[in-house]
Amino acid sequence: PIIRDVDIRHSHEIETGPDRQNPIELAALQVLADAYVQLGNAEKAAAHMAALRKLKEHRKQ
Repeated sequence: PIIRDVDIRHSHEIETGPDRQNPIELAALQVLADAYVQLGNAEKAAAHMAALRKLKEHRKQ
């Protein structure tokens, strides 16, 4: 990958608006949760679903 810019601010100084969010993160967590369900690993599936719910709630704020 090509690095186009670097943000060296402290985390509390960085804006958290929609334009700063990773657009793939929700889909990736859903894929992982679904995969672990298919593999029969309920513990990991539940952990990824919990992370997905937490991220969705955080983004609503």
